[in-house]
Amino acid sequence: QRVKENAADYRYFPDPDLPPFHPRKIAGGEPMPELPQAKRIRFHAEYGLSYADVKLLSDDEAWADFTDNVMSELSEWVASLKDETSQEKPTSRLSQLAGSWMTNKLTALLAERKMDIRLLKISPENFAEFVALIFTNKINSTNAQKLLTEMIDSGVDMDPTHLMEEKGYGQVNDAEKIGEAVADIIRKFPDQVDQFKSGKEPVIKFLIGMVMRATEGTADPVVVEKLLREQLR
Repeated sequence: QRVKENAADYRYFPDPDLPPFHPRKIAGGEPMPELPQAKRIRFHAEYGLSYADVKLLSDDEAWADFTDNVMSELSEWVASLKDETSQEKPTSRLSQLAGSWMTNKLTALLAERKMDIRLLKISPENFAEFVALIFTNKINSTNAQKLLTEMIDSGVDMDPTHLMEEKGYGQVNDAEKIGEAVADIIRKFPDQVDQFKSGKEPVIKFLIGMVMRATEGTADPVVVEKLLREQLR
C-alpha cells in the first residue's frame, strides 16, 4: 500500500461547476454576523445571565436584538430614577433582573396571547425603564406584573412610569401612611396579634399580607414589617 502524504496524492481538484466561495466578498467585506453560539457566550459573560436564559434569548434574532437593546438602556434609567449622574455598565444583579423578567414574565404573557416578540409594541427603552422601576423599588413585583400586562395589552408603546402613576401601582414608602394601615389591621385582627405576641412568629406573615391587601399592594413590604413589629411590641 502506498502512503499518501498530501492532498495531491488524493487527486483533489476544484470542481469546475462550482465557483470559489468567499464569504467576506459576498458580505461586501463586512464582518460576518454574530452566530447564536457566540451570542450565548457573550450574553453570559457580559450580562451574567444563566445559560438557560441566554439560550432562550439568543436562539431567535428578534429576542437577541431586544435583549441587547434593553441591556444598553438599563444603566441610564437606573441612574435617572436614582437621581445619579453616573451611567455605568449594568451590574450583574440589574441585568439578571431584566433577563428574569424577559424569560419568565414577558415570554409567558406573550405565549398566553399567542403573540410573537416581533409584534410587541413595548420598545426596549420602555422595557428597560420598567425593569429600572422594579430595581429602584418604585414598584413591587405584584404590581409590576399588572403594569407589564397593561403595557402589552394597550397595543401601543406606553411610558411605564406615567402608566404606573396613572394606575396607582407605585410603591408607597411613606411610613406615616403605611403606619395608619398597620394600626387598622392590628385593630381588626386581635386574635392574630395575641398569637404573635405569644411567640407564634409565622403570624407576622399573615398580618403583612393583610396590610398589603389593604393598601392594594402598594405598600413597601419591608416598611410594613418594620412598622408592624414596632407597633406590636
